[in-house]
Amino acid sequence: MRLDIPYATEYCRRSMINDPVSSPISFFDLAQSLLWAEPSSASGAQDAELCSDDSGAVDSAMPPPERPPELNSLPFFDRILPPIDGPRQELLFAGKRSLARVGLEGLFGAEHKAYSAIGVGANVYAIALAMAHYAMLVGARDFISQYCRHAATQEHLPVDSNGFIGIARRHFLHGIEIYARALGLDVVIEGKEMIPRDGMVIQLAANHSSIFPDFLFAWADERFAPVADVDNFSYDWLARRSGAALYFDLLGLPFIKREKRGDKAGGDAQRRATATDELSQRLISLMTELGVRPIFFGQGGRTPTAYNDDGSQAPAGFYGNAPDRRKPEVYFQAGGVIIAASRVARKTGRDVSLVLVSMKGGEMVMPKHAAKSFPFVGTARVGQRVVYRVVDVITISPEERRLGAIAARATDLLRRDLGIDAYLEEVVGKWAALEGKPELGAQYARLAADDERLRIIADRIRSVHPRSPKRAIFSRQLLGLICELAEGSVDGDALSEMLAEVTAAIR
Repeated sequence: MRLDIPYATEYCRRSMINDPVSSPISFFDLAQSLLWAEPSSASGAQDAELCSDDSGAVDSAMPPPERPPELNSLPFFDRILPPIDGPRQELLFAGKRSLARVGLEGLFGAEHKAYSAIGVGANVYAIALAMAHYAMLVGARDFISQYCRHAATQEHLPVDSNGFIGIARRHFLHGIEIYARALGLDVVIEGKEMIPRDGMVIQLAANHSSIFPDFLFAWADERFAPVADVDNFSYDWLARRSGAALYFDLLGLPFIKREKRGDKAGGDAQRRATATDELSQRLISLMTELGVRPIFFGQGGRTPTAYNDDGSQAPAGFYGNAPDRRKPEVYFQAGGVIIAASRVARKTGRDVSLVLVSMKGGEMVMPKHAAKSFPFVGTARVGQRVVYRVVDVITISPEERRLGAIAARATDLLRRDLGIDAYLEEVVGKWAALEGKPELGAQYARLAADDERLRIIADRIRSVHPRSPKRAIFSRQLLGLICELAEGSVDGDALSEMLAEVTAAIR
């Protein structure tokens, strides 16, 4: 590497002479010229070509000299960003205890807000690096203009603005790597050989129990992009003014408007139909033009934090989230994803591969209760293991009409892979044993196979903290209902009433 001062100086002079007002010269251009130009064997010839005659005068009619290929490729970024093509090493950092991590754990322990701040800082660094890269490519004036317009409005950049998405994906991978390294995570992706290399792909994932850890699957295929809540990741005041929303647009994230608690019931059907149409149109554009592979989280929002009886954190629940509090029996929204995939298939005339992915361990890094809004700084743990497993791949053709059956199959495959039903049987069995009625555990397993409301209730009781007296009340009430259902002395309305009561108690 060398300081190419003659080239940089002449580039500045010529740019200013040709057009001193709208010249594209910028600090970023100068920095590239000074710091990132590689040595050239033809440097003498290049310096001679900078002058139009023997006197050394600059011809103002000549266009500025083209940048050397080394500048166009920005080798600084090429050196630090992960490659898109070719295999990438696994992210295994839990066993690599750096001196800094040893010091932090000695100071804060293995669980503290400081680790979340470090993780957010790693993401801020990755976003800032991507924004600097983008500014260097489009010029400071265009970048500042786009940033100011983007920060002041709720507009989105055009799809693949300035052809930056390939570079943005490399920056996204870089952000994943430094986040996993900063928190000492092991990120394991099983079955990635099942992911189609070609064609249109949509991913349906569960459990969605965290924020940053749930986005790490893109390490397996950089084309995957999470379908994000537009309020948190785009319309949020801080996201707009920090440049994060601009970065997400450059990355080609699909956005969706998620209903919030308290939204009025009136006009639901029309609003959802409009939102589905808008999402389908954006998906078609992103998938066909840019090859984006959207990641849908079937639970909608993140699942509430689950607790063991002693107050320690438990594995995330599959039935725990209630996307619509008015319909507490709904816990997983595979149907909407299947409909979106079917619309894409019909409008493009091409098959869409639905990749089912189970996720475990993200909630142990940063559970939902730790941070509920952007920028998601809360208590986090270091040295955890996050496992993604490709469960199955379902092909949805343009002619496919059995969408309900596909949604039921997808939900069942993910539920079985996560092993949540067997886990809930153990939990209810412990509650029954504590009450001196161990036989109710077996009765729960038999009854829950016919009525999944029992599973939903049991899973959501786990999200009521043991410090709350409601948890013990709910567990005893559930055991009482199991006994009455086994005897046939109560109908299903009692289950529905309890389900609504437990759902309302979850924060």
